[in-house]
Amino acid sequence: MNTALSIIAGVIWGGACGIGKYLLLWRPLFDAADNGDVSSQSRVGRNSTLSLLLDLPILFLPYLLRNLLPLPLAPCLIATAVALSVCGRWPLLWRVHKQRRAEEAAEAPREAAETDDHTEF
Repeated sequence: MNTALSIIAGVIWGGACGIGKYLLLWRPLFDAADNGDVSSQSRVGRNSTLSLLLDLPILFLPYLLRNLLPLPLAPCLIATAVALSVCGRWPLLWRVHKQRRAEEAAEAPREAAETDDHTEF
């Protein structure tokens, strides 16, 4: 039971931080790209470095609270890391998926429009 609670706590903490990192670091870059702006390599590199640096305190907090919370540490840290990674990446994957579907729809031949030609023989 404690292990399950530890996993749930890790998923909540890691998920919230992963979504927050996406909203602060990556969404502005994607929104700018949607508007036709080109992101510089230095900005992408800076955001990647900042993202990795933010991972350290996010993963260190459960370690600091290990004596205060009656939960096993290892499952909480693993769940935090997995949720942090997944929640930080799913919006990117979703955008790529939507872009591919839009490109496929644009390339697909248009179906012939049905006409109301009711000729009788």
